[in-house]
Amino acid sequence: MRRSLQSSTGAADPQDMKRGTSCPRQKVQQIPGCPILRALCEGWEVTNLDTGGRVSHPLQRTQRMGHPSSTTRTDLWGLLFSTLLLLSPFTLAAQTTAQVALSSALRATPAVGVVLNVKSGRLVAAVKAPEARRLRSAPGSILKPLFLTAALEQQEVLPQTTVFCRRDLHIREGNREWNLACTHPQSDVAFTAKEALAYSCNQYFAELADRIPPRQASAILASYGLAPTTPTSQEQKELLVLGVAGVTVSPTQMAIAYRKLALVLADARASAALNAVREGLKDSVNYGMAHNAAVPEMEIAGKTGTASDPGQFWTHGWFAGTVYLGHEEYVVVIYLPRGNGADAAGLAQHFFLAAKASTAFPR
Repeated sequence: MRRSLQSSTGAADPQDMKRGTSCPRQKVQQIPGCPILRALCEGWEVTNLDTGGRVSHPLQRTQRMGHPSSTTRTDLWGLLFSTLLLLSPFTLAAQTTAQVALSSALRATPAVGVVLNVKSGRLVAAVKAPEARRLRSAPGSILKPLFLTAALEQQEVLPQTTVFCRRDLHIREGNREWNLACTHPQSDVAFTAKEALAYSCNQYFAELADRIPPRQASAILASYGLAPTTPTSQEQKELLVLGVAGVTVSPTQMAIAYRKLALVLADARASAALNAVREGLKDSVNYGMAHNAAVPEMEIAGKTGTASDPGQFWTHGWFAGTVYLGHEEYVVVIYLPRGNGADAAGLAQHFFLAAKASTAFPR
């Protein structure tokens, strides 16, 4: 069965912190309980801020340069401010609250969970952290936003490109036939990019795969820190884009990948075509396949995935997405062995509800 993409008219719209030197000693006296800040202000280098800081050696190179420039002073104060945030009661309270909420949501389940701060990339909560780093499993449909973003950026599809879906997709590769019939409620309809993402239409993304060269398909995932095999046939490429063969991932890897996706989508320089991904992920939670994660008055965007690994007759489920808690955006990834994407989204909702009830995040 051959498929064709129909395109309507119109075209797609096309920190590191530096080391500082000294600052007035009287400033240090205002924060006497912080040896890290005192060391910075006296011209010493501080490393390993994520673990509380470690004072090492004087900034001799800066001293040899003479009087520090205004830019260097600015960079130093940026570092001081970041350190204050790290040590502030609010930051610690928010991190503790995220951990408590995630532990509560996943208690008495085999699920694995990871929460990252989008801006800093810092891990703020984890359940079964060793498994989150170590296990590898087929990701299923949570890969779809990564491929759609790249295809829209390269104008291999347009936001208004449509695919007619009859929910009867089968792919044969080698001696195995994959039944990938869509589970979304609509049939015999044409989906645009945003709608296809919200409803996780396998037919749409199989046809999207046909437009992406094999090496590019692998390069897209590699750019997100994943390690797929390079497909050698059209069928292998379709299975890779659908996330059911050719790549395995860990929850930690997917959290890092979705953090990068969130940064790409938030970039003011990004193509307007990427609105289809932004809105599609929100609609997935609002009314689509990830609706089990929805919480009233919370800004949540996400995607579910259901897949099985070779030799297993059961499925596992994924939820990967972002949420605003207070003024900060977080990535949340839930992996549920012997489950499905809808169940994983339900566990994510438990986390969102617990976090929403906390006073650690400002309204």
